[in-house]
Amino acid sequence: MGATRESRSVWYGDRRYEFLSIEQAMGFVRFLDQGKDLDHACRIWRPKRIYAGVGACGERPAADGQAA
Repeated sequence: MGATRESRSVWYGDRRYEFLSIEQAMGFVRFLDQGKDLDHACRIWRPKRIYAGVGACGERPAADGQAA
């Protein structure tokens, strides 16, 4: 399972993680890509909000980068 970053938001699994800066989002994705634990990545990069599933704000991006 890979992480998908959209500006300051990161999709991982069925959750969207929002960060205050793009740098935080990039660091979070890099941590996960290195095989680090999700809980450890959250403690280090401290997401501002975590949304479970697809919310009213938008759909999860499809694998080809287009909105689902």
